[in-house]
Amino acid sequence: MGCQSSVDIGKNLVFSICTHDPDTGACTAANGFEAGKSYNIYIQATVDGTTGAISYGFTVDGPSIVADAVWDEVLTGATHNVATSAGRRLRAMSAVSIADGTATAGTVNSITLEAGSSAIDNIYNENLVAIIAGTGAGQCRMIAEYIGSTREAIVDRLWTTTPNSTSEYQIMAFSGILLTDHGLARAGTADTITLATTASTVDGAYIGSMVVLTTGIGPGQARLITAYVGSTRVATVSPAWTTVPDTTTVYKIIPVGRAIMDSASAAASIAVADAVFARDMDQVEATAPKHSLATAVLKSVSRVVDDGLGHIVIYRTDGVTEHASQVITVDATLSPIDEIAGAI
Repeated sequence: MGCQSSVDIGKNLVFSICTHDPDTGACTAANGFEAGKSYNIYIQATVDGTTGAISYGFTVDGPSIVADAVWDEVLTGATHNVATSAGRRLRAMSAVSIADGTATAGTVNSITLEAGSSAIDNIYNENLVAIIAGTGAGQCRMIAEYIGSTREAIVDRLWTTTPNSTSEYQIMAFSGILLTDHGLARAGTADTITLATTASTVDGAYIGSMVVLTTGIGPGQARLITAYVGSTRVATVSPAWTTVPDTTTVYKIIPVGRAIMDSASAAASIAVADAVFARDMDQVEATAPKHSLATAVLKSVSRVVDDGLGHIVIYRTDGVTEHASQVITVDATLSPIDEIAGAI
């Protein structure tokens, strides 16, 4: 004999007495049952003049109670590993989630994670932090630097809405695309930036790459790295900074930039020089600036005519198209190049 310990609302309670076939009772709202409550079933019988009774306790569950139990189920490999099952797929999806919680504070370019977060510096670097609820919900940024002692994650660009202690976050696995390095600068001068301690220790590692400042002091500036000292993590840039970066500056290094030629063989140098001097003038004269070698050559070998108005006119190689003009003067202190007018 026995009885179920629980039954869903609207279903039948199954119970048995001695060896008799099971009996049922409808646990419906019409019969006075309510989901989430406990009841006792009392059974009394008289056999051969002897009367006896027994009671069983049971609870009535509602759909929401069952649903809550499903969603609150702890997913483990031992109990939820059936191929293609919902449990296994949920476990696979959760694998990309590294951490989550409620922030304790935030600034325009950082979020302070909850107290139980990792105390290891830079452990969350290059991963994404998304605000999933509370203030700033819907925003997602890449973590550029993580300070384990304070649980502060510095992000790669400014928040649109600054997170605070109501902001729920999730950190998701990610790897920066087209980034050689990134982090929080440690210093800066007129034409240098000292990268984070996680940067490369190899001299010249970032030469030819672009360093872009994203938040903190000097955001929006992009410069070519022309020299790099691995032992100090100091990158020299060109041109000089408009605003010098400091310890609040977040940077990214992108492995694309202008080509830098450190040296060339004698044969290569001669080949370049030969190409310059063998260049056909009519291919470059139309766009030649007044301070260019092309304009100087035109002045030397092309038609130069006095227009009778105090100017000499320099023509292109076709002898017809006027390229520039120059004032005729007897003042030896004037610059003949700066006097040229009309050239690009």
